Amino acid sequence: MTIDGGVTCHAMYLMAEANGLTDAQMRSIQDPMARRDIVARVERVSSDSERQWGQMDVSQMLAHAADQLRIALGDINVDRARGPLQFAPMRYLMIYVLPWPKGKAKAPHEALTTAPTDLEEDRATLVALIDRFATTPPSDVAPLHPLFGRMTARDWGVFSYRHLDHHLRQFSA
Repeated sequence: MTIDGGVTCHAMYLMAEANGLTDAQMRSIQDPMARRDIVARVERVSSDSERQWGQMDVSQMLAHAADQLRIALGDINVDRARGPLQFAPMRYLMIYVLPWPKGKAKAPHEALTTAPTDLEEDRATLVALIDRFATTPPSDVAPLHPLFGRMTARDWGVFSYRHLDHHLRQFSA
């Protein structure tokens, strides 16, 4: 499969690997070991977890992370991508290469759709969505992210891992 500019996803993956990207930058929630690690960290956060940056509390973070997976699964509709991150070089850099800013990025409104409820319910929902994403065939993953535009199942898997990792670090998990 090729992306904008004719470069294959596999070629970009090999370039990223050759450029020494960290494990967290290449891990995917489609990988069982990475998924177990993320789920264990989701299980560790509590209402007492201290926020290290940003504005969200733990329940808001869990609901936001669940919405991101709902977008990936097509449960939340995305009409079109907006902004410069939708172009292949920028998308690739943000998903696979660059460190993510702490407390600086604004989530798209689609990723802030669900209001938090009960911490344990929000946690269970997120874990169920992680598992559902992992078992969804690549052809059934949503093709469009509200900021990054067209994404492959591999892009979604790595992005989802990095997104969850970012927010779990936000609460020291």
